[in-house]
This record gives sequence, C-alpha cells and structure tokens, in this order.
Amino acid sequence: MMNKKLLLIFMIIITTISCSFGASSGGINVVLANQNPDPVSPGNYVYVNVKVSNPGSEAVEEANIKFEENEYFSLAPGVESTKNLGTIPQFSTSSGSSSFVIAKYKVYVSPKTPIGLNTLTVSIDSSQADFEKDLDLLVQDSNPSVAISSFSIEPVESGKTTPLSIELKNNNNIDMKNVEVTLGLEEVENKLISVEKGSNQKSIGTLLAGENSSIDFSLSIAPDAVAKPYLLPITITFEDAIGNSYKQEVTGSVRVFSEPQLSLQIDSQSIYSEGRGTITLALANPGTSAVKGVQVEFLDSQAYTILEGKRQYIGDMNPDDFQTLQSDIYLSGEQDTLDVKLTYLDSYNNREEKIVSLDLTTFDEDSLQTYGINNQTGGSGFISTLIWIVLLVVVFVLGRKYGFRKAKRKYKSKQ
Repeated sequence: MMNKKLLLIFMIIITTISCSFGASSGGINVVLANQNPDPVSPGNYVYVNVKVSNPGSEAVEEANIKFEENEYFSLAPGVESTKNLGTIPQFSTSSGSSSFVIAKYKVYVSPKTPIGLNTLTVSIDSSQADFEKDLDLLVQDSNPSVAISSFSIEPVESGKTTPLSIELKNNNNIDMKNVEVTLGLEEVENKLISVEKGSNQKSIGTLLAGENSSIDFSLSIAPDAVAKPYLLPITITFEDAIGNSYKQEVTGSVRVFSEPQLSLQIDSQSIYSEGRGTITLALANPGTSAVKGVQVEFLDSQAYTILEGKRQYIGDMNPDDFQTLQSDIYLSGEQDTLDVKLTYLDSYNNREEKIVSLDLTTFDEDSLQTYGINNQTGGSGFISTLIWIVLLVVVFVLGRKYGFRKAKRKYKSKQ
C-alpha cells in the first residue's frame, strides 16, 4: 500500500515537470535590451528598447506589448503605449538568431524618481499567453553638483579675524548626503590665513534636492599680510543616494584691506613771518596698506605763495615708508595754516584725495627778537648780501694797500 502511494506521488511530480517544460517551450522572453542614456538622470527622457523573443518550438501569433505607466515613468507625448509585435518566430532566442522583435519607447523619468534601479513594467498578450514583465531601469544623476551660491566675507585688516559664510545649493533633483567643505588653507599664499578655532572642514549630513544650506568659519589673518586679495581653494565632496562619491574644486577670494593712513606734518621751516623762505614737509605711511602714485599739491591761498615745488610726485609708499619734500614759499603773514592736497591710489587702485591743513609757526617782530630767530625774509637777504659785498671790497682795498706798502719797504731796503 505504501509503495503504491510513493509511486503515485512520483508520477505526479514527473507529470508536473513535463508540463512545465511544455509550457516553457511555448513561452515568451522579455528583456530590456538597452537604454539611452545609461544611466538616465531624473527629469530627463530615456529611449528604452525592449527585446521580445520566443524560445519555444512553435511561433507565437498575434503578440502585442503595452507600456504600463507609473508614478516615475511615463511615455513622451505622441508615443503609443501599445505596439503590435505580430508573429514571433520559434527559437528566436538561439545564438545568432535575428528573429526577435524590438519594441522602442521614449520614456520620461520623473524628477522624483529615486536613484538606482527602478521598475518599468510592460504587459504581453498573445495567442500563447498573457502576462506582465518587470524590467530594471537604471536612474542616476550623471553629473551631480553642489554649487556655492554665496561666498560672504567682508574685507579684513591684517592681524584681525572675520566670519566667512558659505551657502551651498543642491542643484540636483535628488538628495545629496555627507556633504563636506574643506578650506585649502595650506595652499594660501605664504599660509597667511588660518581658522580662529576648530577645523578647516565642516559637513552637512543631508542636502535636500533644490535646497540651500550654510556653513560658517571664523578666519584669522596674519599680522604681516599685505593688503590684497588672497585666493582660498575650497574642496566640496558629497555622495548620492546609492553611495557614489563626487568631488568639486572651487576657489574663493579673501580681501585683506585697511584704509591708508598717510601722515603729513611740517618738519621744519626757515620763515616765521612775512617774507621768503623754505618749508620742509614729512610724509609717512604708518598703516598696513601700501599706497601708489602719491602726489602732493599745495593749495592756493592769499596768505602764501609757493614759489617752487607746488606739485611734487612721491610715488609708491609701503607701510612704514618715510619721505621728506621741500618747497620755497613766500608768506604774507595773514594766516598760519598751510593747505595741502594728497592724491593717491589704495592697494585696490581706488583713487583717493585728502586735504590736510598744517599749522605754520609764525611770530611778530618782538617774538622773533625774544626767541633770537633770524627771519630770512627777502629784504634781510638783500641787506646781508650787500653787507658781504661791502666787506669784500674793504678787505680787497686794505689788502692791496698793505701789500703795496710792504713791497715799497722791500724796494728801499735793497737800495
């Protein structure tokens, strides 16, 4: 009795296997032959070629294929979802056979489509069988980018600190994760920029599609940094949803700048009341910014007249540079200020003008005598010259007379 039951079960299994082989021989194979582009980015079109073949020994008649749209994949306008495949010859899956049929579709990939393999479904109906087939379509952003939408930093003086805010934008239709921003401080000229505290690298866990996010640093500028722009290399790394890594290199600029601090003073003067003399000015750059093309011009006034050196060109002045300049002046004695205009370019070639009023030292005649100052006026100069001429004439006459007498005595002694 037991043997009969075992024999019956064995026969049922053999029959089932035989039926299965029979069904397979009359079946249809459906595969995704290719997609273009491969992979496709969300929000774009892709051309899909579906290969339909018949491994069986009998031809399949009246075969049709239909594209089933879903929330991620839809057909381009004007593309028919159902295509008539006609007759699919037998053994069309054999090596070297060209009897298979290709169904072509132009498909739109929704911007919301997840990155990775996604399911595209087609349905088949024919004289042999009706069924649905799921095909894998690869969706991936081919060139994802995370852009710097804002690089915000104010001009900063040497030796000071300043905040830096970098705003990142995810320009893709998919989320990005593990976004890291690294400041290339080692590559800055002379390594003059550093972070005040913490690390030169900061990260964002997830940057959603189309969204912005900011990261902040505090930068320190070396005291010996010259006023000019410094290039700051920045590296951005991130990953997509399936773990592909990406890297971008960008460059920012940090402007080191301080207002020029030209100092102009009267160094000395040889005239203290009405008359002609010389005046010496001292020009210095005590700031941290260099200045270019410095020009000095004495402004017109009824109180004085510049006889020589009204306009003088000094040129470039680096921090701690010092120059003196001298001019001939005639004072009328009506006021005690000297107005001078400074013209120059700052380190970013911005033209600047600055008018400086300098205090002249002037005295009346009594004060001149009290302080024992010999005021070199135009009149006193003429008198001094005249006195020298008279003295020279007197010396010449006396010397000649003395020499004549000495020669006469020598002559008489010889006789």
